[in-house]
Amino acid sequence: MAVDPKAAGALLFFAFLALFAFLLFRALAPRAPPPVLSPSEFRPFPLAAKSHPSANTVLLTFALPPPHANLPLGLPVGRHISVRATVAGKEVRRPYTPVSAVDVCGKFELLVKVYPEPYGAMSRYLGALEV
Repeated sequence: MAVDPKAAGALLFFAFLALFAFLLFRALAPRAPPPVLSPSEFRPFPLAAKSHPSANTVLLTFALPPPHANLPLGLPVGRHISVRATVAGKEVRRPYTPVSAVDVCGKFELLVKVYPEPYGAMSRYLGALEV
């Protein structure tokens, strides 16, 4: 069976055109930003607000940086955030579970009980943060 060279050329042309259109669409399609939280690296979040619900607790509101400012944190219910700080020359890490709703966009809140010295190195550090 003989193949018409014009038909084969037209078929090849349209196949390349379809491939080009697919690649162009894929390159121009909006991409979701990378996740705001990373399991392998610590990332800074600016403190946006601070309040004292009781004498020994502090409610800290942290802002999500661009391009996540209009997105939720993306942390499932019951999961925690590892907080790291240098306190008295030593690195301290503690887990805290956000108290903000999972669908709140652009921020997350941590409720921290501030313990008196000599306990609670991280809680005292977080309690002393200024906006």
